[in-house]
Amino acid sequence: MVIVDFHVHYFTQAYVDRPERYFRSPVTIEFLRQQILPNIAYLNGGRVPFTEEYLARMGDQGIDRVVVFGLADTISGCRELNDAVADLSLRYRQGAARIYGLATVPLAEPDAAVDELNRAVRDLGFRGVKIYPSFSGLPLHAPEVRTLLEEAARLGAVVLTDCSFLCWPGGPAAMGAANLLADLVFSPWFREIEGLRLVAAHLGGGLVFFRDLLATFDPGVEPAFERVWFDLSPVFPASMIRAALAVVPPQRLLFGSDFPFTDGSQNLTTIAGMGLPAHDARAILGENALGLLGT
Repeated sequence: MVIVDFHVHYFTQAYVDRPERYFRSPVTIEFLRQQILPNIAYLNGGRVPFTEEYLARMGDQGIDRVVVFGLADTISGCRELNDAVADLSLRYRQGAARIYGLATVPLAEPDAAVDELNRAVRDLGFRGVKIYPSFSGLPLHAPEVRTLLEEAARLGAVVLTDCSFLCWPGGPAAMGAANLLADLVFSPWFREIEGLRLVAAHLGGGLVFFRDLLATFDPGVEPAFERVWFDLSPVFPASMIRAALAVVPPQRLLFGSDFPFTDGSQNLTTIAGMGLPAHDARAILGENALGLLGT
């Protein structure tokens, strides 16, 4: 069985030390410094682990392949991170690990975002793109997001989007609260993009559990959900995974760690202990991801 971690952030010392190199907004930079990085350190014994550390030990957990992406919204920062992930993939290609890259793009600049996505797919061999709209001051239903999603569909590229947890507290610093999957599933244009393959992180922020309720208000919600896959990052108990499986088939779920927030071990242990049919476990842990990645 091949296990694929579909959600691994690219973290280096330089990225931690100089977020202003990668993000334009002072609010975003402050959010990273005051909330994201301290939270990661808290979860990892007081330090921020880096991606190559994870790659060095992923085999110990039986993880065979990983999907890695940077996050930035400056043109130069996106190019730098995409080149670094491509280099990482090349260096590990001959070893036990296999790395697939997803591009990061300057989402608020649609022309530049489309150009960088094309470069990443064409020249770097990336399989898709990761977006975090609120880092660029955008909601998920913004026209800039639509432009990027339409281009990704044209290229056959997968889109992984951050999704806010429904329990995330509000407030001016809670930037993650802006990435609401409901903004997409209620958008008529989202339903019209042919060939789009969208992965909603964190079980869509929990929106997956509300599909049937939402469909009672708008019947178009149900077919909108049919073009969405859901990753299980960072950590979900068995009860919530079973609840998700009551709404969407196992072919729509993907294992993910959300490294460096977790290393995936807890989710792997949970899935192994659920007593799922072998073919369902294989699908969630790796086969669904390989299908999306075209391998």
